[in-house]
Amino acid sequence: MIQMPPELSAARPSLRVGYLSYRVRNNTGAYCLPLRRMAGAASHRDPSTQQHTEGTHKLLKACGTAPSRYRPSYDALSRRQLAAKPLVSVNPVVDIGNYISLRYGVCIGSYDANCIQGSISFAVGSAHAQYRGIADKAIKLEGIPAVRDDLVFFGSLHADSRRTCVGEQRQALLMRFFYPSEWLNPATTQEQAGALLDEYCSIHISDDGVCS
Repeated sequence: MIQMPPELSAARPSLRVGYLSYRVRNNTGAYCLPLRRMAGAASHRDPSTQQHTEGTHKLLKACGTAPSRYRPSYDALSRRQLAAKPLVSVNPVVDIGNYISLRYGVCIGSYDANCIQGSISFAVGSAHAQYRGIADKAIKLEGIPAVRDDLVFFGSLHADSRRTCVGEQRQALLMRFFYPSEWLNPATTQEQAGALLDEYCSIHISDDGVCS
């Protein structure tokens, strides 16, 4: 479902991208994943998270980006957690993605599938590539692995776009998993994400898999 360009595979042969395509049955948005469960992700963190962090940093360097300048989303979440700063609850879909991300050290993006046009592929952002982020800031993509559709980029390892963000009227959704190393079995994260989404949102999975 998600096409992987040769240059990314060459830069990081162990790189894989997982996806979970599903429809939400419970669209009330009345119950978000408890913040205490997100906070507990640190104490139950998978031991392979360090290898994932190193793998992501090596990939960013190979693409010409300094990891310290554009931190992967899970790295930023983890640093916020370690600094005892509050984790904000957004909605069940985003909260579950943040929980899985914190526990396993995997960059996860959640998107409104109705806002995605055509096929999806990964590519390294060019010099002038950018989009408007969820926080309404310009997200520059030069040298950053990012995901795009037939129109333009809409997600990256750093921050996702406003165009495809998950809102309250979520129905058809796509969750993207970025695995920079071989240390973790993608089934572990994707099965747990699917189980949590079904528990809190009652979902129907239409497709899932891993691309390399």
